[in-house]
Amino acid sequence: MLNIKKYTGYYIDLGSSYGVVIVSIIIPILLTPYLLDKLGGELYGLWVLLSSIIAYFHLSNFGMSTTYLKEISNKLDFISLSKYTSTTFFFFIFVIFIMAIVFSVILYNLENIFLIETNLVETAKIVFFILFFIFGMSLVGTIFDSILFANGFLYLKNIVVIVSTSLTAIFTYLVLRYGYSLVEVSFIHFGMSLITIFVYFIISLKIVSVKISFKYFDIELLKSLFKPSIYYFLIGLAVMISFYSDSIIISSFIGLTAVAIYTVAFKVINISEKILFKIVDIMFPDISRLYQEKKYDELLLKHNKVMLISLLLGIIGYGLLYFFGIKLIHLWVGEEYTVDIGVFYFLLAFSFIHIWNHVSSIFIMAMGLHREVSFSVAIEAFLNVLLSIILLKYYGLMGVAMGTFFAHLLTNNWFPTFWFYKKIAQFKKEE
Repeated sequence: MLNIKKYTGYYIDLGSSYGVVIVSIIIPILLTPYLLDKLGGELYGLWVLLSSIIAYFHLSNFGMSTTYLKEISNKLDFISLSKYTSTTFFFFIFVIFIMAIVFSVILYNLENIFLIETNLVETAKIVFFILFFIFGMSLVGTIFDSILFANGFLYLKNIVVIVSTSLTAIFTYLVLRYGYSLVEVSFIHFGMSLITIFVYFIISLKIVSVKISFKYFDIELLKSLFKPSIYYFLIGLAVMISFYSDSIIISSFIGLTAVAIYTVAFKVINISEKILFKIVDIMFPDISRLYQEKKYDELLLKHNKVMLISLLLGIIGYGLLYFFGIKLIHLWVGEEYTVDIGVFYFLLAFSFIHIWNHVSSIFIMAMGLHREVSFSVAIEAFLNVLLSIILLKYYGLMGVAMGTFFAHLLTNNWFPTFWFYKKIAQFKKEE
């Protein structure tokens, strides 16, 4: 009976997660051509650029979000949970204050760092300002997000995401239809983010007994959390560089319209990633618990099963994109925003070989054995930027895609899988 309940809960979480995936696929399919039509390539590229910069701001939590999720995945009493939560909360408040200084420096030099047309600078600064507030709210919101995930209520979080994402898309459509532009769109995102985080907060307090208070802030606990967190940070930094540096590099050397073209291609490929990665992503708390219970055979079996399923589905999904991807982009957004076939194939290859890396990486991070992996990811990030800038000079957009692909292939693509099997073999030998 317990196993039935366990698997029922997993499939409910998985089903609701795929509900999120479906919404995140359908909405861009419907909305992206509309955004390009109403905003144009320059404004759309600006939105992508500013969103990419803000994505880097989320690294400022130094991996604490992942460490917090891992720790509270183990059942804690009221005092312990309140200490973990309060310590993380006040650390995030401090982070937001520090990042406000960084934000101010970038804000006042935005047009000097990136190729932004003079007539778009004021709009860029207003939108960037609003996005920073969204970042601050979202950072604190990860606490309540993690509480839902760690306590088996992922489906509730997913329902909120589905409703919030859908309403954001609807209001964005209406705002643009009635003649407004990017600033108003960013206000829509701000309002929906605020409502979403408030709902997370209310649901979390109904699920667990926890209190956020400075009296529960524990500096020694914060220090202990930093050791694993710093390696989560390095991994997060490298992942951000791999997935978001392209837009920043392109905007700095080519322009915002090129960012729009490149992003549209990656969005099409990203559909397969969203479907595949959810299979393992929702297992994070369970993997952590299995590792704590030293159930290494079960971990190995689960890893291999997920890897096999992901690869089989990946062959089908990426195979279809290989033959029909460019045609889909052309039909979707028109020839003006259709990327060169060489760029598309390199992005496709990068995404496909990322499958086994992602599966093993989630297991490694959930087990807290990610220190060595963080080094390989850091090397990948350095190579990614270096190769992308060098190859861009010779091959344009395709050079950026080539740099991303080869950096991943040579470094972090294989290491997490190798490291997982090595550590499992070591643990089983020690038993």
